[in-house]
Amino acid sequence: MGTTALRRTWKAALSLVFCSILISCVTIHIYFPAEEVQRTAEEIVTDIRQVPPQSQERTLRGTTLLSSLFQRVDLHLAPASAHARAETTVSNAAIRSLKDRMRSRNSQLVPFFNEGAIGENNRGYLEILDTSGLDLRSRANVNRLAEAENTDRRQLYTEVARALNIDPGQISRIETIFAEEWQKSAQSGWFVQRPDGSWVRK
Repeated sequence: MGTTALRRTWKAALSLVFCSILISCVTIHIYFPAEEVQRTAEEIVTDIRQVPPQSQERTLRGTTLLSSLFQRVDLHLAPASAHARAETTVSNAAIRSLKDRMRSRNSQLVPFFNEGAIGENNRGYLEILDTSGLDLRSRANVNRLAEAENTDRRQLYTEVARALNIDPGQISRIETIFAEEWQKSAQSGWFVQRPDGSWVRK
């Protein structure tokens, strides 16, 4: 009789230990800082596409002094806001290098967006849509640019995950959040892919 009771006690104890381990694993697995990734995506995409490429060169000289003045006023009048922005910025040498490359490439991609040759898909990457209106040289160029852009985006999402201590298995969620930001920043007339997979002009 004593042996049976002891066995039951051991079974109950082992069951509790097993359940505790299982719950701990699930809790760790589902953690994802969605708001922080959202802020990071917005900051990075805005930085890359903050000025329409066709007007960037024309407005650069005229806005440099004005921007500098506004920055000084902002620092004096809203130090708490500036400090908050600094805290939410996620950056490292790799991310800065990727952003520089993507920013310089953006102006080369714009004509192909306008032409409808490429679009922003719902997974955070560029997609070739219709190159029938392009000559052979332009087709080769858009393919090269899209491949380079997607390579950099893939690396960017990995670096963001590393900077925010996010498990690599969660990168697809980072891609989805960035996809929304890329589409928000798309100019009127560019193709974007809806969640159901269909393509529309913005």
